[in-house]
Amino acid sequence: MKIKSVNVELTTVCNAKCSLCFRNRSGKIIPKCYLDLDKFKSLDWENTDIEKFVLCGGFGDPILYPDLFGLVDFIHSMNKKFVLFTNGEPHNKKWWEKLALLCNKNDEVIFGIDGIDPETHVKYRGTSFDKVVGNLKTFIEFGGPGNIQFIVFEHNERQLFELKTFKKELGLKKNMRIINSRIYSDVLRRPKLKTVIFLLKRNIESCFIFQGEPAIDTDAKVHVCCHLYNNYFLGDRRIERYDTFEELKKSIYWNFDIVKRPAIWAGLTNYICNTCGRKCW
Repeated sequence: MKIKSVNVELTTVCNAKCSLCFRNRSGKIIPKCYLDLDKFKSLDWENTDIEKFVLCGGFGDPILYPDLFGLVDFIHSMNKKFVLFTNGEPHNKKWWEKLALLCNKNDEVIFGIDGIDPETHVKYRGTSFDKVVGNLKTFIEFGGPGNIQFIVFEHNERQLFELKTFKKELGLKKNMRIINSRIYSDVLRRPKLKTVIFLLKRNIESCFIFQGEPAIDTDAKVHVCCHLYNNYFLGDRRIERYDTFEELKKSIYWNFDIVKRPAIWAGLTNYICNTCGRKCW
């Protein structure tokens, strides 16, 4: 199976308070870590068929990585694109202007906005709605390829019908990403409207490994996928990490028969599915 993209954990530092994310659900103190850019650059990229870099932290927000601009330069030097997911609250106007000017038309920076007003948005993210929207508008104003990811819960599902107007107000050109949550809680409950549930079911993606997307951790080590990295970081060592992409490609976990998969992998299927929450096996 080809390696088409990689999910990169740039840092474990985050300012948001999303109650359902790994860092808050684990109950553990997450140490501050940052990716060593030189180690990252020295990975065996020639052993991949990479098309894009996915900058979506399991524990941290990518825009809090101190050398983000250097990473973007490296990605573009390989003639590749990136998709960056962020809560969008940190930094000032000049920083967002600089990022916008560094991006090209193939890149995408996706802001986590889960409500069209401060009261709704704050229920999940815990970030300032006005600050996030202000940063997004600045980014778009200077030509940045900005977009929104809207996670649907019971408390915000009716706002989906107002997103078209909200999109115009922000000046967005692309269709917003509307997704379901992988897990829910007593406070953040599953949506109930049938039309919303139907929409979300249509948008379910296959497991990341089937898309050829391994993960890179802050030590520049290679993991089968980002969800297994998250568990590895919290102490689960059932699947090892690798020093190179070539090692990953030779492993039993990357090369398996979907119909007659090895018993060692089959024993982990429920574990992976419960972690990912996506329609995979």
